[in-house]
Amino acid sequence: MSATIRDVAARAGVSVATVSRVVNRSPHRVRPATQRRVVAAVRAMGYHANIIAQGLKKRSTRSVALIVPDISNPFFPAIARGIEDVARHHGYAVLLCNTYEDLARENAYLALLRDRWVDGVIFATVGSNTRHLRVLRRARLPVVLVARDVEGLSIDTVRVDNFRGEYEATAHLLRLGHRRIAHIAGPPAAPVHPGGSMRRVLLSVVLTLVALPLAAQQSELKRPADWKVRFDQAGADESQLYFVSMPPGWHITTGPSGILYDPAKVAGGQYRVESEMFLFDPKGRNREGYGLFIGGRDLEGDGQAYTYFLLRNDGRFLIKRRKGAETPVVTDWTEHPAIVKHAGGPDAPNAKNVLAVEVGPAAVDFFVNGQKVATVPKTDVDTDGLVGLRVNHAVNLHVTTLDVKR
Repeated sequence: MSATIRDVAARAGVSVATVSRVVNRSPHRVRPATQRRVVAAVRAMGYHANIIAQGLKKRSTRSVALIVPDISNPFFPAIARGIEDVARHHGYAVLLCNTYEDLARENAYLALLRDRWVDGVIFATVGSNTRHLRVLRRARLPVVLVARDVEGLSIDTVRVDNFRGEYEATAHLLRLGHRRIAHIAGPPAAPVHPGGSMRRVLLSVVLTLVALPLAAQQSELKRPADWKVRFDQAGADESQLYFVSMPPGWHITTGPSGILYDPAKVAGGQYRVESEMFLFDPKGRNREGYGLFIGGRDLEGDGQAYTYFLLRNDGRFLIKRRKGAETPVVTDWTEHPAIVKHAGGPDAPNAKNVLAVEVGPAAVDFFVNGQKVATVPKTDVDTDGLVGLRVNHAVNLHVTTLDVKR
């Protein structure tokens, strides 16, 4: 039979209250000699405090319940680990309950936990039935929902932004050239997004990312508002260019080569311009250069001037200047391993490259995918002026960003 607190008190020759103060580390002072006798008696008798009895007395067991729908789902062990780490840091134990997506089992757990005086419940609900949640609220038991939400009840909830996640995942697949996109979901009733199921969320995402750009294409929209285009070849016109807004960014399929720019995007002094680009190859058109330009001046006149930084799918880069009709070379085509190549063919993944130009006080650095590929004196290039995109002929490209940071 387990030793009781009275047994410890009798062996140490002290009162039950004194044993309680020592065991619970009470702020009430106990003489060191007395404390040593109590500790010796506890160890000799193997005494352990009755946590349940203490909880009934204090109406607190220093424990919380975590109810999950399926612990075999890799998503929930990660959540459980984080909760257990934080709870333990604050002196709480976590009781794990697995409902197997069964509402009746969930209700049974909640009834049991109310009787055991847990200090709170954290759980991912299995459905939209809020009756049992309302009962917990009336019992003044703290409740937090995690990962899932319910409608019609104001309750503390911690969840991820599912819509944003679906948007970014779908956008990523579209940027890679995929168009037949499937979505594998859990139970249709799982309330993972306010106002509708994930299938409806995915539908809205696809409509945003696919249907709207297609509508723009059908309406013969040639370029985003305010953007300008200048071709290298005299006589070329915009009927030979497909340039539309396609969130995130723009999609470009060129005939003649040229530059595309927003007249409001200007940079000077010290700055960094960066652009993420995806090279497509639906018709094998992947040999020409593509990239960005800086220092643009007089772009609609005969004295146009700018510096451009291009990549080519053979793994080489080029830095040149445009000075009127002349294009002097700053750094000729140079191979670099940082450049991602397109394998060729419609089924190959698109080649993603991030180009950046960093203008300093005396030099200009050129980067591909975070690696510096060239540095040139600032006096050798144009830096102050418009920034934009430079695309040679017969290139199919998606540009997601064109950012300037000062």
